Amino acid sequence: MVLLLSLFLLFYQADDLPAAKMWAVDFSAVKQGSVKNQSCFDFDFYSRQITFRVKNRSDKTIYIYGVEGDGYNPYGYLIRLDREKNQWLDSQGSASHPPYKEYMTPVRQHFYGLEVYVLPPGRSIKFKDWAEETYLGSRFKRFIYASLSRDEEPQMITSEEFILR
Repeated sequence: MVLLLSLFLLFYQADDLPAAKMWAVDFSAVKQGSVKNQSCFDFDFYSRQITFRVKNRSDKTIYIYGVEGDGYNPYGYLIRLDREKNQWLDSQGSASHPPYKEYMTPVRQHFYGLEVYVLPPGRSIKFKDWAEETYLGSRFKRFIYASLSRDEEPQMITSEEFILR
């Protein structure tokens, strides 16, 4: 009986945590291949294209922050597991992954407007990212920034781990 009560209290408290309420999201790499469209970017060092899907499994609208280009591109980037350091690193070798405000400071210098993709409950969005062929076989994740309200600070959502092929 005490165990049952303890479990009930644990789950009840977990429901009050913002992360527990917020992210009923499936975020994963759904397709990988060689780069096909070389018209928009310089792909001299990007030879792998990854398609991601974000599916909103919650009963609330999710706001995903990014820019419109060749499709919608959420802010964020790939992070790779460095097996020697046992850390997730960005392309510059940093293990610190900035909160939204820190990330946006340099981003705003390159993009004019902040765009928000509204992802209703039960819907999904797909987008593409690119990686270097030198990392074939490495373990990766991708993160994006999202919130449950336009008035709320966006939080980082991380995809499921995948291996670059």
